[in-house]
Amino acid sequence: PIPELQFHWSTEKILTLCFLLLVSMFAASSETALFSLDRFQLRRIRERFKPSYERIQKLLSKPTRLLILILLLNECVNLILSAIIAETIEVGEGDGSIFLRTFVSIGISLPILLLIGEITPKVIAAKINRLVAMANAPLLYFLYRFLSPLLWIIDGIISIFLKRIPKGASGRDALSKADIALSEEDILLITDEGHRE
Repeated sequence: PIPELQFHWSTEKILTLCFLLLVSMFAASSETALFSLDRFQLRRIRERFKPSYERIQKLLSKPTRLLILILLLNECVNLILSAIIAETIEVGEGDGSIFLRTFVSIGISLPILLLIGEITPKVIAAKINRLVAMANAPLLYFLYRFLSPLLWIIDGIISIFLKRIPKGASGRDALSKADIALSEEDILLITDEGHRE
């Protein structure tokens, strides 16, 4: 027999899910907005919104730790949201009840996370990256400072792991280093231009 399927929602769970989706949207939009800024956009931000520029500059000066922070936010959201959705599902006795509960939980959480928590905020951030970067920078910088010891530890572990990889063994590592160098170069270039002006 097919197990009976029931959902048990509560106001607290719905509000928690909404909050988690907001965190996921914040993280996804921050990643796209910050890492898509070019040197000219950064210069405009520096000229018109210097406090925002200083936060963005500090975040981008350590791009690896910034990515770690964003990934931590996303992973925490994914785990908690999936657990809450799974908790709301009650499956009756029967063959395949565990499989059905897992399948339904994934079927609900995956589209929500992809469409609302990832794709939509990234598309919006790509179109208005400068505005999103300035809007998200204060809270993101606060989290960056607050979690800096943890980010430092994770960054150190990653660095130790990467040092053991033979040179030329990972094209992805080379690409990552090139991206980091480019980000730092852009920021330093704008700083030099500011001194010249």
